[in-house]
Amino acid sequence: MLEKRFGRQFEKLITVITCELWYPKTLWEVLILKTDRFQAFSDGIFAILITILVLEFHIPDYQPGHLLAALLAQWPLILSYVFSYFYVGTLWLFHHDYFNMLQRIDRNVNMLNLLMLFSITLLDYPMSLVADALTTGNRQDMQTAFIVYDLVALFISATFYFMYAYLHHHQDLKKPGISMAFYAAIKFDPVRSVTIYGLAIVATFWSVWLGAILLAGGIIFHFLAYLRMSRQLEQAKGGTA
Repeated sequence: MLEKRFGRQFEKLITVITCELWYPKTLWEVLILKTDRFQAFSDGIFAILITILVLEFHIPDYQPGHLLAALLAQWPLILSYVFSYFYVGTLWLFHHDYFNMLQRIDRNVNMLNLLMLFSITLLDYPMSLVADALTTGNRQDMQTAFIVYDLVALFISATFYFMYAYLHHHQDLKKPGISMAFYAAIKFDPVRSVTIYGLAIVATFWSVWLGAILLAGGIIFHFLAYLRMSRQLEQAKGGTA
């Protein structure tokens, strides 16, 4: 059902783009875009990524009567999938709520969004690496897999910081009533998460499991930061009601 919804949004987006190519508008109208197209494209990318994550599941090889044991042996894949799904879901919530405060976007926001989406689509690869390394149990492989995941997560957080900073300096793109206090309340969240993932990388060289705990802590921090940002947005809306 989710894929059908985003499929319709993609069709609408393609139709709009085709019409604009045939009936070009002024340069200003082309560069200043409505947010519904922006959101439709981004939602479609998130939907595709979540679908790709679940495609990592395959029926395991097993002897008759030993299916349960074969399924239990897939715990690394299940665990890495749960965390990655939770992570992607939290990023989508961030993206959805944060960009709903915009009344329009410009070319630079589009470019920063593409960079952000690129970083997020990388998540499937480290998820597979972590699952495979945990299955083999080799310490060196687990170190490598967790560090790759940390680097991707750090990259994602950095793209959010770039977006936050750009929109802070372009208040005209935001809806009326979104004050500077909103940015002040959330501006250091991406920096904090980058710090957590940086510490996770360092810790992984000393202890794989400590590094894994910090990685998980970084993902949980994203969710807590989202809840705080959501409250800030509600307060901003309430202040203008």
